[in-house]
Amino acid sequence: MIVPQADDQRNTIYRIKDAAGRHIADHVREEKPDGDKVYRWRLPDGTWGLNGTKLSALPLYGAEQVAAWNPDDLVVVVEGEKAQAAMDRTDYFNVLGTVCGASTTPGLGALEILRSFRVCLWPDNDDAGRTHMERIAEDLDGIADEVLIYTWDEAPEKGDAADHPAIQ
Repeated sequence: MIVPQADDQRNTIYRIKDAAGRHIADHVREEKPDGDKVYRWRLPDGTWGLNGTKLSALPLYGAEQVAAWNPDDLVVVVEGEKAQAAMDRTDYFNVLGTVCGASTTPGLGALEILRSFRVCLWPDNDDAGRTHMERIAEDLDGIADEVLIYTWDEAPEKGDAADHPAIQ
């Protein structure tokens, strides 16, 4: 199970690791007093930014757990680290999260970790989230054994896996 860190009451730090468990970067989520949120990237040495690394090249959140998973089990892919962490706490599913935002698609190198798995994509309930997962579904053709897309009809606008009653 992955447990996000908090460096104060407003910041949550999501440690991004590759399949071998190497620390690649931190995705820092800062909650603003007005309810907005800001995301920033930080390298393991504390330098802000990604030093030219493309978002699409970053591993999926939770990638370090995949080696321990049964290849016959379903893997759920959600949009974002917060949704992944919420689902991961339930121990219902093997779950990974995209880290690139809905406007970017994880690269084939990041998606390769899903080779030969059955995959269920769980989009956020908005057009950007659905389009994000549709692009991932196309890229998983020939990588994953099966690709499903979950539809939660009662989801609130922009709702994600972390909002689902079975996850909370």
